[in-house]
Amino acid sequence: MDTLIDDKIPLVIGVTGHRNLHPDEIPLLKKRIKEVFDFFRSNYPHTPLLLISPLAEGADRLVAQVAIEENIRFIVPFPLPESEYRRDFKTKECKEEFNELLAKATDHFELPVLNAGIEIKNSEARHKQYAIVGAYVARHSHILISLWDGIELETVGGTSQVLQYRLKGDMKGLPEKYRPSNNPLDIVDTGKVCHIYVSRAPDPRFPQSKQLLNYGEYRILSPESLSDFTTDLKDLRIKDFTLIEQFNCDVDKYVEHNGRIKFKSIFKNDLIERLRTVPAFQTITRLYEVSSALSVENHRPTDKTILHILLLGIAMAFSIELYAHPPWLNVAVEGHPLYLLAIYLILFLVAYLMLWQANKQEIHLKYLHYRALSEAMRIQVFWLLSGLNESLADHYSRKYRRELGWIRSSLRALSLHNWVNQEECKDLVHERWIKKQIGYFTNQVEEKRFTLKWLEITTTVFFISGFLVASVLLIFSHYLHDYHGLQSSLIIAMVLLPAIGAALDGYAEKMGYEHDIKRYEPMVELFERADEELKNSKDKEHYQKLLFELGKAALEENSEWLLLHRDRPLDLPK
Repeated sequence: MDTLIDDKIPLVIGVTGHRNLHPDEIPLLKKRIKEVFDFFRSNYPHTPLLLISPLAEGADRLVAQVAIEENIRFIVPFPLPESEYRRDFKTKECKEEFNELLAKATDHFELPVLNAGIEIKNSEARHKQYAIVGAYVARHSHILISLWDGIELETVGGTSQVLQYRLKGDMKGLPEKYRPSNNPLDIVDTGKVCHIYVSRAPDPRFPQSKQLLNYGEYRILSPESLSDFTTDLKDLRIKDFTLIEQFNCDVDKYVEHNGRIKFKSIFKNDLIERLRTVPAFQTITRLYEVSSALSVENHRPTDKTILHILLLGIAMAFSIELYAHPPWLNVAVEGHPLYLLAIYLILFLVAYLMLWQANKQEIHLKYLHYRALSEAMRIQVFWLLSGLNESLADHYSRKYRRELGWIRSSLRALSLHNWVNQEECKDLVHERWIKKQIGYFTNQVEEKRFTLKWLEITTTVFFISGFLVASVLLIFSHYLHDYHGLQSSLIIAMVLLPAIGAALDGYAEKMGYEHDIKRYEPMVELFERADEELKNSKDKEHYQKLLFELGKAALEENSEWLLLHRDRPLDLPK
């Protein structure tokens, strides 16, 4: 089944909670769950919702039922092989309910088995499998709905432990590879929790549980402020969701204007079609194409706007100089030609309106962000092809986490199968990533160096020409006094030539050619070293570690590129 949702980035909602919900509370709980779904739909109307529910009894199934009623797609991660998982459903009615819900799921898959002995009821190995599915839901969802009574227990893989993992990054018995970064200086930023108070049904196993008076109440929890909570759904809103909504809105606009999104794929057509049948690659390869297309859609007008503003700036300087020193008029007798001042003002207004329109549409920022997103997804694809189950969302460096949070959130939504469905292909990774990146960065260095050199020479010619004209005016000023037209023309040239040189120098700075060269040259060396290492690497662990570090370095470079160019916004020449 395909988890792709209309070429868009979904907002992923996970669920954890008790299996034995109090039956009297079900109607109100369904109402509360629907309110959560409606909240996100009303605030992010272009963004599809996707639910992750393991379909265990109780909370998982209740939220899935509401999702079906609201026409929201959902996926089902199994904590155990399917046949083993079904053994935990004791009654015929429970099994039938599971089958009915599973038939309506968008996708389902089995999570990896951590230890032997899962077939033994109540064994530690079996409990750890429920811990890993809880960790999967907590790690891959943007918002986690928790139907919980608020009583903390030590049950492995239980609701309170899943929340402990979500908010603090820790769960007993879970292998290190499935935990978030444990750097003590980092906040565990797996996301917010929408806790809905529930009561357990009467159960002798939980004698401390009583029906709550505040069942159905909300409590919004966040890893950033563990001791505080709010009770208003509006506190589930974050900046990341707003930017994802903007991306999805732009997808709709692109399709409306251009028809179906088409862009050159990462791989050849025959290979990409085969990978589309592998769940781990389905959404991420297609969304790579979508984000690349949107990046190109915003790149062209960005470059045109920069060039047009440069030319308008030169024209403005020329018109104001003609106004001040018209070669064909004696301003002392006839005055300055006011129409040239009017032309200057018109040009200024045109440049300002062009800049205002570009900034209003945020074409420059969108180009940078969408290109950064597509590059991150491309790295993620090659990690998957390397057999790595890491999500790139977990490996943004500390200094970029807040700046590029929406990209991390997007990767989280598009890496739903990174713990399963790896398809290792070392030769493909070597050929289509390492070697192509060597070629790309090498060509970029050569092209930008050539362009920068040409701009530097041209700028120097204009500055020298201005100096020479000024020298002529100084040396022959006595003789030129009687030639008003020539003198005025030279004065205009004296001012205009250095101004054009300065404008070209500013253009080179705005485009960031020199900074890009300094960044790309080390990347050529890095990928060339990786190329040599991979040729000689026979050890799988060494090969995967190499590609893991290479991906992080490429991500770092891409993040620096984005922030560098973002700090060069579109503006009028100064």
